[in-house]
Amino acid sequence: MHLINRTADPKWSADSSGSDYRALIEVFHQLHCLDVIRQYTWREYYPKHPDTVSVPFLLTSDNEMMARMHVDHCIEALRLSLMCHGDTTPYLLRIDPQSPSGISPDFSMHHKCVKFEPLVDYMRKQKFQVESHNPH
Repeated sequence: MHLINRTADPKWSADSSGSDYRALIEVFHQLHCLDVIRQYTWREYYPKHPDTVSVPFLLTSDNEMMARMHVDHCIEALRLSLMCHGDTTPYLLRIDPQSPSGISPDFSMHHKCVKFEPLVDYMRKQKFQVESHNPH
C-alpha cells in the first residue's frame, strides 16, 4: 500500500486479515470513461433503435443529472490522464490557403506507445474481467 501512497486500512481489504487488497489498473477505467462519453453523445439514438442496440446502463436511469454527473466524472478522469501522461509527439502544421486559419495540422505522426495487449494479458492472468477495447 505504501507504493501507491495509501495507508493500510481494513476498508480496502478483501479479507478480515487486512492484508489482501484488490485493485485494477487505471487504463481500464479510462477506457470505460471514453465509452461512457461516447454513449452519452448518442443518448437519443439508443431508445429509438432497441432492435439493433441495447441501451447502455448509464442511460437506463431516468435521472439525467446522475448520467451527467457520471459523464462529468469521466471527462475529469480523462483530463487528468491526458495531463499526467502528456504526449509530447510533435505534429506538423502545413500551409493551407483553403483552411480558414491558413494552416492544416498533420495528426498522422508516429507515436511511441505502451504495448496494450501485455497489460490485458496480465490482468486476465490475475483473474480480472477485462473487456476488449479494440479501437477499430
